[in-house]
Amino acid sequence: MDGPGVLQVIRPAGGGMVNHVRLLLEGLVRRGFATAVACPGDAGEELAAAGVPVYPLFLTGEMSWAHDLVDIWRLSLILRSGAFDLVHAHGLKAATVTLAAARLAGRVRTVYTAHGATPVLDGSWEHLRLRAAGGLLRRYDCVVAVSQHTRRTVSTALGLDPSQVRVIYNGIEVPRVIPPRGAPGGCPVVGMVARLAPRKGVEVFLQAARLILREFPRTRFLVAGDGPLWPQLKQLAESLGLSGHVLFTGRLREAAGLMPFLDVFALPSLQEDLPLALLEAMARGRPVVAARTGGVAEVVSEGTGILVPPGDAGALAAQVGRLLGDRGLAERLGRAARRSVLLRFDVRRMQDETTALYQGLRAGDMGLAGVRGA
Repeated sequence: MDGPGVLQVIRPAGGGMVNHVRLLLEGLVRRGFATAVACPGDAGEELAAAGVPVYPLFLTGEMSWAHDLVDIWRLSLILRSGAFDLVHAHGLKAATVTLAAARLAGRVRTVYTAHGATPVLDGSWEHLRLRAAGGLLRRYDCVVAVSQHTRRTVSTALGLDPSQVRVIYNGIEVPRVIPPRGAPGGCPVVGMVARLAPRKGVEVFLQAARLILREFPRTRFLVAGDGPLWPQLKQLAESLGLSGHVLFTGRLREAAGLMPFLDVFALPSLQEDLPLALLEAMARGRPVVAARTGGVAEVVSEGTGILVPPGDAGALAAQVGRLLGDRGLAERLGRAARRSVLLRFDVRRMQDETTALYQGLRAGDMGLAGVRGA
C-alpha cells in the first residue's frame, strides 16, 4: 500500500496477545503495508519472525516515570520520522505511552485493541485507575475489542460508550488438513493450554482429572503453559494422586503443536475473553469441553462443543468422560468445530477487517469506529 505505514505497540505480554500481533503483522506485510512493531525485548524476539523492524521499548508493567518518559520520547521520535501515520496499541500500558507519544508527534491516527478486561467497580484504587484509563481511551480515534464480551466489560470497567467500541474477532491460521492424532501408547489424552494464573482454572482441571481417572484410569493429562502458580499446581497434582498421569509441559510458543496429541481439549477458565488456544483446538478438529465464561460462548455453541459451568470440576469431568467414552460424538463435534472456525475465525477475516479499519481512518471515515455485529 502506498504512503506511510502502521506501527504496532505492545506491552510485555505472552501467549495470545503476542500471537495476535504476529498474525496481524504478517497480514499487513502480505497486503503491502509498511509496518513495524515497538515492544519490550522478549516479545520483540518473537515478533521479529514476522519480518518487520522492531523498535525496543521498556513498557514496564507498573508505573515507572523514568522508563515511561523514555518510551514516550522514543515513540514520538519514531512517529515524527514520517514513516508511520497510524499507531496501534495493545494493552492499557501501551495505550498510555502510545497516546502521549502520538500527541507529541502530531498528525498520527491512533487505534487501541482491548484483548481483555475485567470490571473493577468497588471504588478501589484499581477502579479509579481504570476510570482514568477510560478517559484516555476516549481520545483514541478507534477502540477495538476482540469479542462482544470484551466490548461489554471494557465499556463497563473503563466507562466507555459501547457504541464507540468496534468488535474484530481474533483469528487464527486454519490448517488445510486435520493432523492425525499422534499420542504414543494409545492412551487417551486430555489437555489444556493456559498461563498458570488463578483466572485460568488449572486447579479445576486437576480436580476433574482425578475424577476422570476413576472411569478411565489410562488417561493422561497435559497442562501447557507457565506462570506464577507453577509450584503450587505441581504440588496440588501430587496431593491429588496425579503423579505419572499429568505432564506440565512449560511454555509453548504455539498451542497448535500440542493439538495432535489430544483426544479432548479442555478450557476450565474462570474468566476468559476469546482464547486463541480454544480456536486452535477447534480448527484442528479436536472436541472441546469449555467453561461458559466471557466470550467462550461466542465461539462454542451447541453442536460445536460442550459448555459447562465455570469452577465445576464435576461437570468438567463428566463431559470429558462422555467424549472419551463416545468416539462418534467426539468426532462429530470436532468436525463441526473445525467448520465453525473456518467460517468465523480464519485469520484472513481478522486481517481484512483490521486493514479496512486502517484505510477508513486514513480516509477520515470515523464511522468505522462503530460496532460490528452489535
